[in-house]
Amino acid sequence: MGPITGHISSKVAIVVNVVILIDIGAGTEFLVTQQRQSLEADLLERGKMQSIVGAKMVGTDDGLHFPPLEQVGLQSLTLLGNQ
Repeated sequence: MGPITGHISSKVAIVVNVVILIDIGAGTEFLVTQQRQSLEADLLERGKMQSIVGAKMVGTDDGLHFPPLEQVGLQSLTLLGNQ
């Protein structure tokens, strides 16, 4: 037996570290997936809003005739990146 793997405490420490590493990896994957889905939804909503605003500005004389946001499936209106 080698000097490191010969002690039970070293074996336990290695197993505990591997378990912790797996837990941290799984938690990180969960958080990243959750944030990605949230950002994708926000980006899609913002894209819809900007396309509607652009179409309305091009399609009307003054560009100020907007339907209610609920009618086009949006909850909020954010212009020029202000949040």
